[in-house]
Amino acid sequence: MAYGYLACWNSLPPLVFRFQFNPESLTEKRGYKYTDVENFGNWAFDKTSAALSASQPWYVKLATAPAGALEDLKEFGPQLVRTHPLEAGCGEPRTFALDFVLDGKVKPEGSTAEVGNLYDGDISPDLALLRSFVNPGVDVGSLVEWISSGFEKTFSPPLCTLIYGGVNTDCVMENLSIKITRFNPDTSPSRAEISVSLKQQTKAISPLVETIERYVNVARTMGRSGYGMDYVNVLPGASVIKHIFDL
Repeated sequence: MAYGYLACWNSLPPLVFRFQFNPESLTEKRGYKYTDVENFGNWAFDKTSAALSASQPWYVKLATAPAGALEDLKEFGPQLVRTHPLEAGCGEPRTFALDFVLDGKVKPEGSTAEVGNLYDGDISPDLALLRSFVNPGVDVGSLVEWISSGFEKTFSPPLCTLIYGGVNTDCVMENLSIKITRFNPDTSPSRAEISVSLKQQTKAISPLVETIERYVNVARTMGRSGYGMDYVNVLPGASVIKHIFDL
């Protein structure tokens, strides 16, 4: 069985929480902000004309004129529908939400122990791991900064790397909800329902790794059956051409 993790490998001590029961669902959200552009554009082929009249070699004009014509045609859209075009601004952090359960009386797969976990049915150590992600902590970098600042630096909660469902990204844990639903005879927690909300931290190595992985996976889709016709179907004007040939 493959497990998912919430971890901070460079924390002191390392924080490595392994899901006892992998979450059945993982909600991911990502947004991007766009702003209205006041200029509607115009009907003229000014960019095409500028590319053709530029004092450049013919092969440069041949390369730039089609791109200029495409940009000119794009400016017809806002004029036709009289709606401001949109300009990309800044992306919003990805957020993740997941729910899972801890149960100290359920034996791990392949275990021969009489109790459910290594802590005599007590899930307190696992809860302590989870609580560490929403409390100030020390990692290797912050420890060095703390010493160099003359012990005046304040600490922040550690990063929380989510590894599950094809996701491997660095986050901050914004919310942790623990609902204890069963106790041991000594009142230690035996079962709990956990809800976690995470927000991606972009100042990390994971965005670089994820970008490379995303491009690789997108390239893999090009090998699927029927991709060539799919590509033709999404080209600009494909639907118009189909209607013409269907007449």
